[in-house]
Amino acid sequence: MAKASARSSPLCVTELLQVCHLGISASYITWPRVTMTSDQWICIRHPGFQKNKHHKFSTAITVLNPHCSFPKTWEAAASSAKMNPEAPIIGLRADLHFQVIDIESRKSIAKYRMSSEVHYWTWVNTKIIAIVTETAVFHWNVDESGNVPQKIFLRLSRLEGSEIVNYTVDSSMNWCALTGLLSEEGTIAGITQVYSVEKGLSQCIQSHSVCFTNFKFRENVRSSTVMIVTTRPGLEPTGKVHVVELGSHKPGNFAPVFHTETFDFQDPWGRFDFPISVQVSSHLGLVYVTTKFGSIYLFDLETVAPLYTQVICPDIVFSAVLKQDTQGILAIARNGQVLSIDLKRDHIIKYVEKIAKRASVAERLSCLLSEG
Repeated sequence: MAKASARSSPLCVTELLQVCHLGISASYITWPRVTMTSDQWICIRHPGFQKNKHHKFSTAITVLNPHCSFPKTWEAAASSAKMNPEAPIIGLRADLHFQVIDIESRKSIAKYRMSSEVHYWTWVNTKIIAIVTETAVFHWNVDESGNVPQKIFLRLSRLEGSEIVNYTVDSSMNWCALTGLLSEEGTIAGITQVYSVEKGLSQCIQSHSVCFTNFKFRENVRSSTVMIVTTRPGLEPTGKVHVVELGSHKPGNFAPVFHTETFDFQDPWGRFDFPISVQVSSHLGLVYVTTKFGSIYLFDLETVAPLYTQVICPDIVFSAVLKQDTQGILAIARNGQVLSIDLKRDHIIKYVEKIAKRASVAERLSCLLSEG
């Protein structure tokens, strides 16, 4: 995969902020204490600041918009906290108890107590919180009063003993992907259970990170639901990216797409590195793969052709999301850096055409980027 010097790189890496500068110790900048459900919010759970010598609360939540807002911190008895992807609404969990609060009015929107131990939870959109227990995955619609979590599917035994690190759904809520990590043969293996709501069927695949998008391939007349899968199989020195068109064949489209590409991990962490996030700009047709040890890989979604790779951080990166405004990436590292990774619009087209040797991709990007 092509590389470039910092000057000629088609990516611009900028530090937006340093979390340690907020007075939060680096020992608390970890997954899952620091959560980012979209590029709009960063939510940090940490020990409370001392108010005075007579009063000190034990747990605090700090919420900020990494682009513009001043951080807000308040006391909260919670074992985890995650912001709604768009609205100023926060979800809090204290063991089995969930509560959803409007952070501007401080009013409670919804409450619920699960009957089983919770292994993982997250917002999957602006209305629904997914809750993963030892045996099943539930969806809780908090938009309407009185709603209770609904069981969506049962977990397969292949995920037993794994640490659940991600859950995502496609825009139609028909396809679901639950990802867990587990130690196998001296490495960290990734297992994803993919579930079709329409068919009521599950399948486990080798994968460290998964995402869904809607995309119309060049020769097709209709857009498709596409799953992007990234993994590092065992102790292999290379990772893999799969682009898979899901669902039944749509009239007028060509045969369903299934593309695969490999990529090399960067030294000196190649032996231990693996993908922690895959994000897609369906508008530009680009795939961003971020790895644990701070590398980012750029692929073409249409063909899964490799375009570029760069080390963006010298420390562990544990969270990354798509930036909606620039179609780049926002990432958080263990050293407290919040990084913005954006395309250099005056470099990317030339780079893809001349260095990556992908003239058709460069032509597409030229047309799309010129539109604004």
